[in-house]
Amino acid sequence: MSTAHGTPLTPADLVIVSINANGLNVPEKRSHAMRDFRSQKASVVLIQETHFQEGKTPTLTNSYYPLGFYSNNPEAKTKGTAIMFHRRVPFQLLDSVTDAGGRFVFVKGWILDQVYTFANCYAPNKAQHKFLSATLRTLRDFAEGLVVLGGDLNVPLEPSRDTSAGNSSIPLHIIRSCRNSLHTSRLADCWRTLYPEGKDYSFYAHPSQYYSRIDYLFIPQYYLSALRSAAIVTATWSDHGPVSITLRSPMFRPTAPNWRLNDSLLSDPLVAEEGRQVLTNLF
Repeated sequence: MSTAHGTPLTPADLVIVSINANGLNVPEKRSHAMRDFRSQKASVVLIQETHFQEGKTPTLTNSYYPLGFYSNNPEAKTKGTAIMFHRRVPFQLLDSVTDAGGRFVFVKGWILDQVYTFANCYAPNKAQHKFLSATLRTLRDFAEGLVVLGGDLNVPLEPSRDTSAGNSSIPLHIIRSCRNSLHTSRLADCWRTLYPEGKDYSFYAHPSQYYSRIDYLFIPQYYLSALRSAAIVTATWSDHGPVSITLRSPMFRPTAPNWRLNDSLLSDPLVAEEGRQVLTNLF
């Protein structure tokens, strides 16, 4: 494929990053977060625990991430979820839905000729199975196209491999119920799919002093052929490490940057004189 000017184009991947921010009301932390999203080349960012209160939301979007959708808590600076799109993503919104308490936000729309549904959720630290079951029911009624579900589920789905201790204090019936809900929805854990025997963690719990993997990105099992990579990144500005996946997408980009004249050459007397001589000879 090529542009109207003949520049060759190659497929551009879609990079989705999900992170529990543990609050973004401090301007310096927001700046750090936005720089981090850019350095990860994130196309779509799913953020949990923004801690934005409805009516008192600070500015989070910028020139690189100009489009954002938010679910904020109406009573206090707690919870809060957000989905943001990089300016290079030609996302055309079809619909969105938010949770009244700031626990989830869903958006769906077109990226060129493909419909996507991006879902972001932040589960409570108790009765996670009930929250997940209800959230997935809402998502099933809303979703179209390729579904990407991300968020902090506050539960290790496989404690023997998803915790450094090899076990979890969360009751087994809650963990099993969460797994069953995801299986019923045909959602695959992207990182675990690529690393079936791997051990890596996204969160360190200071009270219990052990690591766990409680942050996830899921896509439907029948879209796994689009999954190129998955990673858990080291935590820096938050107490959670970002989780990212790379998907094949309908977007394209030039194989080489467009050529631009170095304007400073025009102020060079030798270059200017040579240019005049060339034009004189030409005409």
